[in-house]
Amino acid sequence: GDLLGTARALAQIDINANVQAQISSGQLVYLLEYRNWGNVSFDPMMNMGFVTGTDSDADFTDNLAGTGTFVVDPTSFDAAGLPNWYFPFGAVNNGVMNGRDGKLDITFPGLIDSVQLSLVDVRIEGQVAPVADLTRGGSAQLTQGTLSGALVRDTLFESMNDVSRSCACLGNKAMFTKKANGGYDCTLEESDEGACMSSSKDCRDISVVRTCNTLSLISSGVDLDSDGDGVKDSYSVGATFETVPAVLTKF
Repeated sequence: GDLLGTARALAQIDINANVQAQISSGQLVYLLEYRNWGNVSFDPMMNMGFVTGTDSDADFTDNLAGTGTFVVDPTSFDAAGLPNWYFPFGAVNNGVMNGRDGKLDITFPGLIDSVQLSLVDVRIEGQVAPVADLTRGGSAQLTQGTLSGALVRDTLFESMNDVSRSCACLGNKAMFTKKANGGYDCTLEESDEGACMSSSKDCRDISVVRTCNTLSLISSGVDLDSDGDGVKDSYSVGATFETVPAVLTKF
């Protein structure tokens, strides 16, 4: 949204383009799994969850066509075998699938790749293609999909501080300090970026002063109150998407 546009202008990073490139190259894979779904047009109570995986044959062209096979990442599931990211409330009404109150980990490719973030209060909606196969092992396709959620500001900046504290080239210091108004100041200097040039990719990514200053500048741009205390504390996140059929294999 607006914040990503600001990041693009100030840090010269086109996050939307990076996301699309990683999807097209198979580096970013989200797989939507369905359970207890009985009718393509109407189902008052069905379950869906996101899992991650990798292309099974290193050829991503068939995957975008809906004939690809993926190996599922075992860390996508909890000890009971259920997806870590799921929608506790799901339904299909007149061929439109809806899910709410979900959670989902996301990444911002090209911004800080090493930081994975969690969306809360996630909602999903999509038009179900009538050719859906709801038998065990079948598949479905969603069009005109929308996904929205809240990204908690403190979680975002604390996660980046966790990465910077692991970097000896930065003196294991926090990348950001919290201000009284809830925003964050960047603590990095040009010398920090130079010191990390020969370090790990995570530390090189986190030490870019231009990115740090850009995030500091937009840190006060929260627009949601995710905990209901009357104070805005989160960024709204939205995306459009389509899905294609896929075959999931054992991990």
